[in-house]
Amino acid sequence: MTIVGGFFCILLGTAMLVLFVECRLPARVVWSAAAVICLVLLAVNWLVLEWLGDRLYTILFPLINHPPLLLFTFFISRQRGWRQIFQFLSSVLFCFFVQHASGLFYLLCGQRGWALVVGYAVVTTLVLWLFLTRLRPLYLDIVEWLGGWPLLCLPLAIYYGVMFLMIPEVVGSSFLSTVIKPAFTLLAVSVYGVLAALFDLVRRQTRARQDAELVAMQRDALQARLNTVADAEERVAIERHDLRHRLNTLAMLVEAGDLPAARAAIGAASRRLEETQRHRWCAEPTLNATFDFYFALARRQGVQVDSRMAFPETLPAPAAELSVLFANALDNAIRACGEVPEEQRTLTCRAIARPRLMIEVSNPCARPLVWDAEGFPVASRPGHGTGMRSIRSFCRQYGAVCQCTCENGRFCLRVAF
Repeated sequence: MTIVGGFFCILLGTAMLVLFVECRLPARVVWSAAAVICLVLLAVNWLVLEWLGDRLYTILFPLINHPPLLLFTFFISRQRGWRQIFQFLSSVLFCFFVQHASGLFYLLCGQRGWALVVGYAVVTTLVLWLFLTRLRPLYLDIVEWLGGWPLLCLPLAIYYGVMFLMIPEVVGSSFLSTVIKPAFTLLAVSVYGVLAALFDLVRRQTRARQDAELVAMQRDALQARLNTVADAEERVAIERHDLRHRLNTLAMLVEAGDLPAARAAIGAASRRLEETQRHRWCAEPTLNATFDFYFALARRQGVQVDSRMAFPETLPAPAAELSVLFANALDNAIRACGEVPEEQRTLTCRAIARPRLMIEVSNPCARPLVWDAEGFPVASRPGHGTGMRSIRSFCRQYGAVCQCTCENGRFCLRVAF
């Protein structure tokens, strides 16, 4: 049972690591690397088992397998530090759960071979279903928002120490291993359930906060749209009032035969009429209102706006969610412009529709940026960075690629669907 359980845990643990983490490499590369690591570890485990026997192999199992798998996680995962440790310890916990549940079923059925196969098949299927349908989506939703990962790793680390240091025997070899280890595993899974409930609560609160921000943004954008319409109507009323005076002046110039002055008067009147036109940034009303609000806010703060945008007829994400993406990007850009001299305050917003929607927002950058392991800027002050986290969450949800660069004193955010 040692060799079956140990080898199966290597395969299952590696698969869980790949399924649980958010990989930064293509799936084909990750699974190929996982297959190579599994083959190497299985060969090493077989040699150690042949040379040292079951007992020493059981004691040395974590030392042989876990450092390489932890390095493998570091290689494939977008997350680093304590988040990575949490991913690894979670996989260890559920591998033990599969092993212990299957081992107990095997013992209760009289140590028949079919019971071991059935136990591993059924429990593994249930655990993988739980991982794919519940834990992984839940974890990926909150990994960027939740803090306190060292504290969350503590109960899993205690469990790890008990399993490998205090009771290294396999289930069935002694009273402690047969009763205490499964009981402690069940307790650890219960604690993990509490953590999952905490994760779900954080996700609900985060979504509620994002919904509130969306409503506030839509309210502000609608108010800005109403103000824009009111201003435009006021300008049209003034122009309509002044039109008769201009027509009288034009008639006098024509009667006097001063054609150059008449043409100049007509040109001036045309330019005044063009100024009263409302700008249409795009056909989608929510996006158009967002651009109206933030471009007007930028101009009020002395920021020059350079915008060229084209959107496909069918947007790759709901318009309300896409407007939040633009709102966060433009709000960050306007704030950054406020930190540089007025002559450097230029904001660029681009959107192209073909071959797929790609967005670019750039602005001047007043100070050097600190980047995290994934290539995103780290907030330099408490309370900042929420907008960038929201953008990353949006990209993860809708399968977009997000890239941040800072070259020649300008920060650039690019999002491609």
